[in-house]
Amino acid sequence: MLVLWRRGLITLTKGKLSSSFWQRTAGLFTLQRFITDLQLKSENHIGEAIVRADGQLEYLKTYRLSEAQTRRAYLLSQLATHGWNLNDTAAALNQSREDFVYRLEKAGFGYLLNNQVREQARSSRRRR
Repeated sequence: MLVLWRRGLITLTKGKLSSSFWQRTAGLFTLQRFITDLQLKSENHIGEAIVRADGQLEYLKTYRLSEAQTRRAYLLSQLATHGWNLNDTAAALNQSREDFVYRLEKAGFGYLLNNQVREQARSSRRRR
C-alpha cells in the first residue's frame, strides 16, 4: 500500500518526488515527510503522511510551495549540500561569496550569518 500511495503522490506532484524523504515510526504508525526536487520556476510540494504498519494511508497532506518559498528552500538545500560552507555554495551557484551573502540576506536568512560576514560582503559590494 505504501508503494501505491507514493505512486499517487508522484502523479500528483508531476513525477517530481525527491529523494528527500524522512520517516519515524511510533507503534503501529509511521510519519513520513517529503519534498519534491526543488526546481526553480517549477511547481514544488512539501508534505507528510501517516501510514499504518499494514500500509493503509491514514493521513496525507501536501502543500504547494510559492516561488519565494521554493527559492528559500533551494538556498538552504544548496547550503546543506555543500556542508554549510558559504564559499563552496557560492562557487557551486556561480556567484561570488559577497553576492551569495547578499542573496541570503534578501531571502531573509541574514540572521543566520555572523555580522562580520555580512558587513564584509556589504563593504565589498559597495566598492564595485
